[in-house]
Amino acid sequence: MKNGPAEARPTISLCMIVKDEEHDLPRCLRSAAPWVDEIVVVDTGSRDQTVQVAQSFGARVEHFSWSNDFAAARNAALAYATGDWILSLDADEELDPATAPALAKVVAVPITRPRCYALLVRSLDDSKDSLAYHSGYVTRLFVNHPQVRWHRPIHEQVVLLDDPRGIDLVHCDQVTISHYGYLHAARQGRGKATRNQDILRRAITATPNDSYLHFHLGLEHYHAHRYREAVTSFERVLELRRGKRLPAYLAPCYSLLVATHTALGQFDQAVASGYEGLEHFAFADLCCNLATAHMRRQEHDQAFDLYQRARALHGQRHAYPTDETATTSLPLQGMGDIHLLRGDAEQASRAYAEALEFQPESATLHKRAAQAFLLLDRPADAEQHIRKVLALEPDDGLTVKQLSDCLAAQSRHQEAYEFLAARVAAATDHVGYRLLLGDLLHTLGESDAATEVLMAGVGVGDDPAHAPIYYRLSQILAELGRAEDAANAAALAHHLDPEASAAFAVQEADAILQQFVG
Repeated sequence: MKNGPAEARPTISLCMIVKDEEHDLPRCLRSAAPWVDEIVVVDTGSRDQTVQVAQSFGARVEHFSWSNDFAAARNAALAYATGDWILSLDADEELDPATAPALAKVVAVPITRPRCYALLVRSLDDSKDSLAYHSGYVTRLFVNHPQVRWHRPIHEQVVLLDDPRGIDLVHCDQVTISHYGYLHAARQGRGKATRNQDILRRAITATPNDSYLHFHLGLEHYHAHRYREAVTSFERVLELRRGKRLPAYLAPCYSLLVATHTALGQFDQAVASGYEGLEHFAFADLCCNLATAHMRRQEHDQAFDLYQRARALHGQRHAYPTDETATTSLPLQGMGDIHLLRGDAEQASRAYAEALEFQPESATLHKRAAQAFLLLDRPADAEQHIRKVLALEPDDGLTVKQLSDCLAAQSRHQEAYEFLAARVAAATDHVGYRLLLGDLLHTLGESDAATEVLMAGVGVGDDPAHAPIYYRLSQILAELGRAEDAANAAALAHHLDPEASAAFAVQEADAILQQFVG
């Protein structure tokens, strides 16, 4: 913990509630301990080494019987705090080391009434094909006052008990927090969804007109892909707030309502909700989701305009949470896709290149860029992106084929052969790789070698997976003038795959290969 100068200065108490957080807690406490004067940890029933971890950082550890009420547990921690200010963190969060020193400056600002700071929280999310960030301002720092307490049993907020609107709420990005709870490893084995829904439903029963609770219940439904229930919750939020003050959470409510209608194929409702939301909020996430709805209706011009609108919002901070890619790579990818649909691969390649500046590890963007360069007949440029995709997704079938095609297009036939041969050697029973190698050899005029490669993949026995290999063999053998062998191969293919006719051997093999590459 920090050792400050002798003169009086505001002190800070870190207050936390925890349960079974032995893995995340050390990172959190290491980040905060140098900047606070005391650590208060309230444990709600851990069965691992959480308590011992907290004690190793000098924390005061108290215990609280869990009652399905986060505010009650957090308020129990406040009762033990002696600092002038309260810093609240969850175990899966940490103070950004670059901004943590600013804590002292923030709490030193004179105040005339109770104040609460909503700090900027950046959530890391790897649920897509590359790491992304969601950012928003969340209540994390507030004055220690007997009337300043947490409110609501879940998705709790800080209020002044005798006057809920009497607290100064200040959005502050001088101190930032990193949140790791959305990472794949952190999500495993955590059955929080059912618990959260139960708490929310009980809270809504007690306060049925609390739009904030309906919004978070909609979020739970949305993330569980229960889209019809999500629509009901989000529309209830809008019904409760129309004609009243519009809180910040209505921006993501509109955005997610558009996404939910789109997921249900309700494109007219999605578009109507989207433009209603844009009347109130300049929100990039909403622009991008509304653009997606227009894309599903084949309205590319409207979608392009919305992607441009989202991109123009880059650098602006909002009180409501946002996906940071919604002003960078996401609209740029959308504009690139529309350029491709319009037949302008050059403009598409530029849009994808700019998007990759923000998300250089996105396999999707590298695939799109490769596609644009292939359309431009620039195989060398495409190859760079294709190799990046293979580094990120080694078993992507389309990319394996694309790299082979790119090498062949540059007359680097030996490299193409060695690349595919290595794939076949590493996965001898992989029908797709073997078909690709056989086709390459056949294209190069090495039909006998192609036949050997394909024959080596069929082995002995009646494996239906070998049918496409026999189909391809029948084609090559027929071209070699080996009519009887071709007929036998076609018969074997038909035996393994009775629904297909030997007369369509070539088309069937092509279809299987196309299915393999996506």
